Amino acid sequence: AAPLVTTMPRAPTAQSDAKQLAVKTSVVKRLVKEVGHYRAETQANVDRVAAMRADPTKDSYDVKKADEVLEETRMMIPDAQRRLVEALDELELLLDTVGEKPDVRAAECYPAAIEYLADRARLAGPDDAGNAA
Repeated sequence: AAPLVTTMPRAPTAQSDAKQLAVKTSVVKRLVKEVGHYRAETQANVDRVAAMRADPTKDSYDVKKADEVLEETRMMIPDAQRRLVEALDELELLLDTVGEKPDVRAAECYPAAIEYLADRARLAGPDDAGNAA
């Protein structure tokens, strides 16, 4: 019989502070894009539904389905907004904890992280889910 080969489980490697900053900054960047996408898609659907309602040749079923698509898109904004706020909180906590370290300050993503936090009020502002219809 072949000998059993056992491997020692690896200890989890701690990510460097700069790497954690890069990951958290990229998460915020992705979520900013996602929220922007949902807002743009919502506005496009608002315009589409308004145009459909103004056109007497459009079937009421088609208008109803377009309205459903609009509402589904609107429902995505608060969730994406919540995730963005959580990501900004995590980024802020990380910078509060390790932001003074030279390797963190030297990280390529450090200026972007600071900018996201400085622009937090605009980025994590109220969602647009209930505005126009």
